[in-house]
Amino acid sequence: MSLTTALFNAKSGLASTQRQVAGTSNNIANARTPGYVAQEARITANNTAGIGSGVSASVVRSPVDSILLRDVRAEAGKLSLIDVRAGAIQQLAQVSGDPGDERSVASSLTKLETAFQRLYDSPERPELQREVFFAARDLTDKFAAAQDAIKTSREAADREIAVGVATVNDALSSIADLNLKIAEGLGNPDIEVSGIMDERDRLIDVVAEQIGIRTFTRDRGEVVITTTEGVTLLDGTPREITFTRTTSIDASTRIDATPSLLSGLEVDGFGIEPGPLAGPQALRSGAIAGHFLARDVDLITYQEQLDALAKEVVVLFQQSDAQVAALRYGAFNGGPEAPVDVPGLFTDLGNGVDPTATDADIIGLASRLRVNDLVNPDAPGGDLTRLRTGIVATFRDDAATLDFSTFPPTVGGPAYDNPGSPTFDGYTDQLEKFLTGLAAPRPFAPNGGLTSETSLQAFASEFASGIQTDRANLEVLSERSRVIFDTLEIRRQNENGVNVDEESEKLLELEQAYAANAQVINVIARMFDELLARVA
Repeated sequence: MSLTTALFNAKSGLASTQRQVAGTSNNIANARTPGYVAQEARITANNTAGIGSGVSASVVRSPVDSILLRDVRAEAGKLSLIDVRAGAIQQLAQVSGDPGDERSVASSLTKLETAFQRLYDSPERPELQREVFFAARDLTDKFAAAQDAIKTSREAADREIAVGVATVNDALSSIADLNLKIAEGLGNPDIEVSGIMDERDRLIDVVAEQIGIRTFTRDRGEVVITTTEGVTLLDGTPREITFTRTTSIDASTRIDATPSLLSGLEVDGFGIEPGPLAGPQALRSGAIAGHFLARDVDLITYQEQLDALAKEVVVLFQQSDAQVAALRYGAFNGGPEAPVDVPGLFTDLGNGVDPTATDADIIGLASRLRVNDLVNPDAPGGDLTRLRTGIVATFRDDAATLDFSTFPPTVGGPAYDNPGSPTFDGYTDQLEKFLTGLAAPRPFAPNGGLTSETSLQAFASEFASGIQTDRANLEVLSERSRVIFDTLEIRRQNENGVNVDEESEKLLELEQAYAANAQVINVIARMFDELLARVA
């Protein structure tokens, strides 16, 4: 081998080593970068006219297990959906509490029943009458708090859908740009595409957390993205996902209402949102799907259960109050009469509630539940004694509140025509009716798996425990999915990530190779110097 050939080989070896050092150093620097795929060097022997002419090195991206990558992203979408639903229910669970918690509707019903029992034992004591009033008002506050929690959670879900859609649209646009760069780079050895591919993979991971997706790669390295259900999101150019945020949501704001104030999810006008209006290509995984299910399914179910409970609270005290029942249902003096809309102890913003009202008729009742002003000592005409005698038992002396012209002419009876001023200090018949009504089964419509024939207290307990059970079940599913995801992600990191110890060992070996090539060059340089000196 001539000195010139030896020098060329040494210089090519030096350049090759430098390239490998750069790749190894880059691996170590990005060891903690999410989605980074380790680079590896490929050494090629150069040959010129059948004669070896050194080596060349190129740094390429390590092979990626596409099946493993698919599984990681699929599990990420499942985990995101579960966590989103669990988070929404958790917010409501914190407000509704367990059946025995002070903050629960069930606990407030227990307090109300206890207060009525104490008043039954001593009906003449004003402080016990006030205790019943405060217990009744506390119950309406608990209904309002649960309703507010549902409203807040639904608005938060709607807001997060908008954020998720914007995130996906931005990511798809960036992936489309990276596709073009990768396609160009794969045909040009001077363009390094490994880093571009890593960035594209990170963006695809972002999309996979929001929407369940599938991907495949075309010959030029361009990635095509579809939903798991087959709707194309990116094929050359990205397809826009559209959603319009609703800033204020109440109990009647529902996606299946006509018209609806809530937005669905569309890709070029094609609906893909899950929920009541879901089609065959509706999303089934990802955070966005989770927010839709929370907004339009889970929280709506709890809303309907809460409203059903509020309805029976109102109706119970209409039916258990002898005079209210007589006026409302035309049973005075044993004959049918035209009904008068007189509310009982609890009202729908001052009005009564029809016992035959459907779920659609009572939407949002939990937020409108009020204690009748006729028993509110701070309201005009309010009298706490009505808690023991019935809401309208003293209506002859309350002309400013009740208009007699609205009552049927046959409304009368010894209790109401008495010209004196009867007292009811020892009256317990009405209190007994209230207590009996509170303990009796109520005809709840089957809703969300709750018992359809049970007492107010039992239904309220089922409502609270049902929320806690749903939350716990989702947390169990989340833990299982998290274990699967973490296991797959560890495999992904082990196969595609960087082992710093191994890379450090490579650097030591490359340092030795660099030194050896440098030494060869030094020796050849001295030999050339010696030859030149002798020639001179």
